[in-house]
Amino acid sequence: MLSLLIRTYGKHIVKTPELLILLVKILSLQVQTELKAEKPSNQGKIIIAKCWNIIRAIGENKVYLPVLDSIEEPLLPLFEFMQTPEKISFDEEIIALMSAMIKLQEKVSNTKWILVSTFPKVFEKNKYIFYDLFHAINLVIVHGCETLKNRSDLIEMVRGSLSEFFVHYLMIVHRLGLQSDILQ
Repeated sequence: MLSLLIRTYGKHIVKTPELLILLVKILSLQVQTELKAEKPSNQGKIIIAKCWNIIRAIGENKVYLPVLDSIEEPLLPLFEFMQTPEKISFDEEIIALMSAMIKLQEKVSNTKWILVSTFPKVFEKNKYIFYDLFHAINLVIVHGCETLKNRSDLIEMVRGSLSEFFVHYLMIVHRLGLQSDILQ
């Protein structure tokens, strides 16, 4: 319901950015609260999913472009969970949000560069099959090229993520006996 309101009335909501930022802070705190449980209940998982639906409704809507930088800060505690993606179920949501924001903003913020450093762990969690992550890397390269030109450490980080992906992809292809079809 709230996601629908966010999508439908964005032109009006964006006029009060402080309320929108407060909403994102509340949603972030709610997700953190649910994660404090040793093992989130089914109800907790539903709450987390609903919070992410609302956050993504904001991050994917170009109407909210003027406030996207401002909503990154309240999301930082959630982004920190990407250091151990095996412990969360919303790593795909974070990657999708990050990709949408990069695409809308046509830039890669410092926060998003930090998220890029977690990609190898996310690849591993998803058994090296995760199309959305590959799409995110593409967006990072396209919209972060100016930063990449000046930061060899970031180039190495992106290269490492891609190398790891391709090595595991080729191993899977080899195990499946598909190398003759794909590699020719």
